[in-house]
Amino acid sequence: MVDYIKSKSIKEYLKQEGVELTDLQKTVLILRTGYPMETIHASLGEIAESTSDEQLKGAILEKIQRQYQEVVSVKEKQCHVVYTLEIYEPDEEKYINEGYYNSYEAAEKHARYFSVEYIIRKYRLFGEEGIENHFHSVYGYLQADLGALLFNVDGKVIKYFPSVCITEEGKQGGILDSYCMAFRHPFRKGDIVKNLLTGDTGVVNDCECTLDKWIEQKESLVRCGNYKDAGILVEYADPVGNFFQLHTFPYDLEYAQAPETGWERNRFEVLKEAQSLLKGEGSLDRFTGCKIKLEAKKRYW
Repeated sequence: MVDYIKSKSIKEYLKQEGVELTDLQKTVLILRTGYPMETIHASLGEIAESTSDEQLKGAILEKIQRQYQEVVSVKEKQCHVVYTLEIYEPDEEKYINEGYYNSYEAAEKHARYFSVEYIIRKYRLFGEEGIENHFHSVYGYLQADLGALLFNVDGKVIKYFPSVCITEEGKQGGILDSYCMAFRHPFRKGDIVKNLLTGDTGVVNDCECTLDKWIEQKESLVRCGNYKDAGILVEYADPVGNFFQLHTFPYDLEYAQAPETGWERNRFEVLKEAQSLLKGEGSLDRFTGCKIKLEAKKRYW
C-alpha cells in the first residue's frame, strides 16, 4: 500500500484523535498521490480485495479499467491527430512545449532524451485531407485536446488528463469522482502552514468555527457545485511578503517550522505578524515594517 498521507501533522493528528479513515477516504487519497499509475492501481486493488463495501469495490474496479482504456486511447493512432511533448523545466516551474509529432511513438522516443517529468498530449487537426502537409506547415490549427498523459522521470504514467472537449453525456460520474474532500484536520485560523505540493508557506485564514461546522460548510459548497472553495483558505506569502489566497486541501498541509537563517527566516517573521493580525492580537504598523524590511533585502537574493 502506498503512503497516501504526506503530511506529518495530519498523521500525528489522526493518531492522537484516534481517527480511522474509511475505505472510500483511503481510495480518494490514493488517487491524489503522485505515484505511477500502475502503483496506484495496485494499492486500489488491495482496498477492493479487502473492503466489505461492494459499491466501492465496483467503483474501484471500474475506475482502474476506465483509466487503462483512457491511457490506451491516447496512445492509439487515429486519423488526423498530432502529439505534443512538454518537458518540465525546474527553473521556470512549468512544462515547455518541445515540438509536434505525427505519432505517439515519435513523441515518446524524443522524451527519452530528457531525465525529467514530461507530458504527451494528443490533438485532433482541422481538415480531413493532406494531414502530413497540414501537420508540417500549420501547427497552430489544433481542433481539440484528445487527452494527455503525465510521466515521471522513469517514463511511467503518473496521471491521465481527460479530453478538454468532453461532452456532458461523456462525463464519468460515480462516488470516486464526486466525493467531497472535506476531511478532518487539525488546522485553525492563524496557524502557519507549509504547502507540501508547492513548498509555499502561509497563514490559515479559515476554520475559526468548530471542525464539524467547517466540514458542514464545505460539504454545502460542494453540493452547490463549488469544489474550488472546498479546501482551507490559506494566505500564502511570496518572497517579498505579499500575500495571495488559495484554497488548499488540508492533507497537503503541515505546520511550518521557522527556518534557521536566510531570507526565508525574514519571510517567516512576516507570516508571524500576519498570524497575530488574524488572531486580533497584532499591530498593523509592525506587520508593515516587517514587509518593508523584507522588500529592502530583496536585491541581495
